Amino acid sequence: MLENPLYLIPALGVVALLWFLLSKRNPAPETDISASDSKSLVWDPTDVSKSLTAVFDYVANEAERSTNWYWTNKRWKARLSRMVQLAAIMLTAAGGLVPVAGIIFGKALTESPAFNLWPSFLVGLAAALLGIDRAFGFSTGWARYVITATSIRKALEEFRMDWTALVAHLPKDPTVEQLTPLIQRAKEFRLSVESMVLQETQEWATEFQNNIAQMEKDIKAQLEALKAQVQKQKQDEAAATKPGGIQINVSNATKADGGRFEVIVLSKSATVATDSDPAARSTASVLDLPPGQYKLVIKAIVNSKPVSASTLAAVKPNETTLCELQLPE
Repeated sequence: MLENPLYLIPALGVVALLWFLLSKRNPAPETDISASDSKSLVWDPTDVSKSLTAVFDYVANEAERSTNWYWTNKRWKARLSRMVQLAAIMLTAAGGLVPVAGIIFGKALTESPAFNLWPSFLVGLAAALLGIDRAFGFSTGWARYVITATSIRKALEEFRMDWTALVAHLPKDPTVEQLTPLIQRAKEFRLSVESMVLQETQEWATEFQNNIAQMEKDIKAQLEALKAQVQKQKQDEAAATKPGGIQINVSNATKADGGRFEVIVLSKSATVATDSDPAARSTASVLDLPPGQYKLVIKAIVNSKPVSASTLAAVKPNETTLCELQLPE
């Protein structure tokens, strides 16, 4: 068993699975993104500077919370995506190398009944892994999280610079009209962050719905294919059991006394059918025989002496097998 390198593949698969389980002992929790308590954002007209700082801290902290959520939760998606892609590449490569291994290691390997199934098994397993990746969105989720986190970080840096520029133009005792651009800029930035989160969520929902629809379509197609295969198998089985027949031509039947001969059809030493029509003829037919191998025996009287001849015939479903025989002289 150890001399066959193909037996190492399941062992490698077990090792990879154990590594995956150990690496996922403490996965990052993927809780939903939630906003902080809105009651913490209160404007104090008696302390404008403190109120502006509170507004800035609120929108900046919310943006950082969203960014950190995406950076944190993208880790396990990235890990699973890399594992699936690597495993799929290795399995596909192994499927292509199996025939080469058969040539290298000789006939002892290629003569195994399961040898020709290994490439299909390995490639099918790789396809299954890629299907799991697509269904659960490991790779696409990883990409969405990175793009969204990067976009929020870029918007946060723009907001910080814009806020600094607006604050720099404020007088010592700003009026409400002078404070309005800062509040408006904070509002726009806060809503833009939520828009990015909403867009990422909508992309996830669309992808999830498309994956479910595609999965249902694939399952339906597989069920239809399986149903057609079962139906074809039943038809093939029914066709394989249809009876056939044998037609025996005796080229020298006229040598027999009275032109008469007897046909005996044997299956495993048992008589299946006989044809001893006394009418003179050179052809005999035996019909309604189950498919299989038969032994044909013809008997006749030639010059007042009994003679016989035999041959083997294979009866196919719903077909008539032609056999040529001669009587001994």
